[in-house]
Amino acid sequence: MTRDQFYVGGNGRPVLYPSFFALVDVLGFCERTKQAHRDGAEGELLQALAAALCEERLSVDSKAFAAALSGNEDDRLWWHKFFTDNLVLAYPLRHAYTEGELELGSLMMQVARYQCAMSRRGFFVRGAFSYGEVHIGEDIVFGAPLVEAHELERDHAKWPRILVSDGVMDWVSCHATRFRTTEGSPQNHEVVFDEDGKPFLNYLGATQPDYFAIFWDRIQQHRDVVTTAMADESMDGDVVEKLRWAARYHNWFCGTVACHEGYAADLLIADVEAAAIRRLSDTPRLQG
Repeated sequence: MTRDQFYVGGNGRPVLYPSFFALVDVLGFCERTKQAHRDGAEGELLQALAAALCEERLSVDSKAFAAALSGNEDDRLWWHKFFTDNLVLAYPLRHAYTEGELELGSLMMQVARYQCAMSRRGFFVRGAFSYGEVHIGEDIVFGAPLVEAHELERDHAKWPRILVSDGVMDWVSCHATRFRTTEGSPQNHEVVFDEDGKPFLNYLGATQPDYFAIFWDRIQQHRDVVTTAMADESMDGDVVEKLRWAARYHNWFCGTVACHEGYAADLLIADVEAAAIRRLSDTPRLQG
């Protein structure tokens, strides 16, 4: 599909189109860039960022994904744009018969892979998902979903987590009811609830593409990055608290895959209590 079918009108002017939307930014990137400049290490930081993006290029680069899928980079499923340390993605609602399940599930999968890859490279991110009429073009991103995602990220994300708006949670809950049990639905693994009750993307789920396959080395990499960062005495208290959240989330996730072959207790981050995170099936949202 071309952008003209969704975000450009017949007269060539930009238009709004119902879309699932994600805004993601790198935690502490401005300060990290300043520090790299002071240390004369900007080139190293740039290379590290480029390597992180390259690892999961298909997850965020809609042109590259389309080219790999159909051989035509214009046959896109979603659109994305980078600006400064921010990434935005818009996935237009196009298949009425799936009631948005295909689009939202695909977007969450791509963003989870991106967040997982970035975190394993030492770039922790946060952000938000939203839904509504939006425009994404070569020169502008515009619409209420952008504002909502920005405000959610700014006011509530706090930790390296990508929150899910109430509107998107309505879609998630609806999609989960299509399955025989909520426990068996993919939504039950994609979105989880933090200790403050806020739903967020279970990004380490990207290390488990299906029930039987788990990339243990990626979980180990995540453990090592978080552990090393927490041991850095130059980190200020605010950053340490964000890293501690990542450590507690990591240990919670390890508990969810501990029954699988290949699991080892040393995948846990030592001396950190697992977070009390809940799944969709553990909440009263679908009851009644």
